Amino acid sequence: MCGHGGLETDRCLVRETTVEDVQEFYRIYAEPSITYYMENLFPDPADEREYIRNYIREIYGFYGYGLWTVLRKENDEVIGRAGLNWRQGFDAPELGFVIGVPYQGKGYAYEVCKAIIEYGERELGFQEIQALVRKENEASVCLCRKLGFIWENEAADKGIRYERLVRRSRI
Repeated sequence: MCGHGGLETDRCLVRETTVEDVQEFYRIYAEPSITYYMENLFPDPADEREYIRNYIREIYGFYGYGLWTVLRKENDEVIGRAGLNWRQGFDAPELGFVIGVPYQGKGYAYEVCKAIIEYGERELGFQEIQALVRKENEASVCLCRKLGFIWENEAADKGIRYERLVRRSRI
């Protein structure tokens, strides 16, 4: 999908991540609130670039999709990441997203995630997409509900407890 020009919304372009995006991710992840509910990048940018190189080869290469880079079309600025991936031990693809603090509360996450979900349902044939969100991450829980996800159960992964929200395809 993204390797063939990307997914476009009114204000954003969503495309496969490149190694060159890594420096922009460090700018976004430098804001402490970004990593409050999710894992941080590697401390050494060289390790993160190597991780991205492997991700491009193994995840995009195998699945043809994954977590992508989100850019504002207006100026090609990297404002976040979003996409679908598989978490070990779970049987549904997971919606993941992070939008840089200066762009939060402006509808970018909803706009991009809605397009990704539609792509997952229409093009990839997913009947169910999950989101694992920490209960105290109210903004993400709200966004998921707005996107049509409903609470399914609690789940744990690597010792962290999550609310497991699920969206079932309407197609």
